[in-house]
Parts: sequence; structure tokens; C-alpha cells
Amino acid sequence: MKKLMKICEALKTNTTLATLYVPMNGIEEEGAKAMSEVLKSNPTLTGLDFGWNRIGDDGAVMIGEALKSHTTLTSLNMKETEMDRDGRRILRGLLKTHPNLTELEI
Repeated sequence: MKKLMKICEALKTNTTLATLYVPMNGIEEEGAKAMSEVLKSNPTLTGLDFGWNRIGDDGAVMIGEALKSHTTLTSLNMKETEMDRDGRRILRGLLKTHPNLTELEI
């Protein structure tokens, strides 16, 4: 988790990294919260793979809410993240409102 927090802190000012793959890293809700803060402030990310982590429903909702203002993301993998209906509903809703999201895996 400490490594993800350091990555998230660096991403707040990074303007070159376009895709972040962090599947199967034991990331939980706290990590999802940190990533949601990154998404609010970093417009360069276009791909995010958070699959096979344990962020749960609350984590998925935080990511989904952050993506409402982060419009450059084109690909999001949230498979097997232990989310329930609320997280899935928020993420599916992005397909209607998010102008650039072309790939969503839930």
C-alpha cells in the first residue's frame, strides 16, 4: 500500500504517464481513495487497470465519482474488485456521461 501511496503522490504532478497498471496488488479502499484524488488532479492518465484488487463498493464509487470530472480516461479495468451494485451502477453510468471512455471492464 505504501508504494501505491507514493505513486499516487507522484501522479498528482506527473504530466507524462498515460497508463497505470496495478492489478493484483492487494489494493483496498484506502488505495482507491488515493487514486480518486489523483484522477481529480491529473488530466494525463488515459488508462487505469485496478482489476483484481479489494477496493469494494465504496472504493469503486470514489473512483467513479472522480471520473465525472476526469474526462481524458479512455480505458478502465475494475474487474474482480469486490464491488456491489452501487459501484457497478456508478461505473456503468460513466458510459453515458463520460465523453472519451471507450473501454470499461467491470
